[in-house]
Amino acid sequence: MSDEARVFVAIPFPGELRGSIVRQTAELRDGHSSVRPVREEQIHLTLRFLGDTPRSGLDALGEAVCDAAADASPFELRIGGVGAFPHARKPRVLWVGVERSPWLEALRGSLEDSLERLGFERERRPFRPHVTVARVSRGRPVPDHLPDALEAAVVRATTHVTSVALFESVLDPGGARHTVLRTCRLGSMGSD
Repeated sequence: MSDEARVFVAIPFPGELRGSIVRQTAELRDGHSSVRPVREEQIHLTLRFLGDTPRSGLDALGEAVCDAAADASPFELRIGGVGAFPHARKPRVLWVGVERSPWLEALRGSLEDSLERLGFERERRPFRPHVTVARVSRGRPVPDHLPDALEAAVVRATTHVTSVALFESVLDPGGARHTVLRTCRLGSMGSD
């Protein structure tokens, strides 16, 4: 086992919501060899990617995540719209949008504060909340239908957010595998 873990903090989604997102994006995700769908069990909303982090610091990192969660209240998260990074004609990532809300922004801000106290630099890029549903392979042709499918797609869902989690991501040839290292309930001290 490596001395470092590739980690991120995210809002985990319940199975019903993950299944709904997969069904609503099937036309975008399936049917072309250059599009690699994210596995249903791995669908989540990333709040902060931290990258390679010493395993010796994971307990303190988990505490920092729980401190941030304790400062936040449970809230409704609205999901809707689809798009691609960097854009629909040359997509690398296919995503479902997440509506910005004061509660999501407060949670993200609390997380940034908590991570900064632990020694992580604040994220400089603007927070663009989204749920990655597929990646498009480099050097392979983009499916002809994809730009039109992105424009026509309609995805709508709502979920009640009650926790955040610290995840480890292990890169495999078949795609990343995510493991929950710690789950922290919003508005309470400690973890599940």
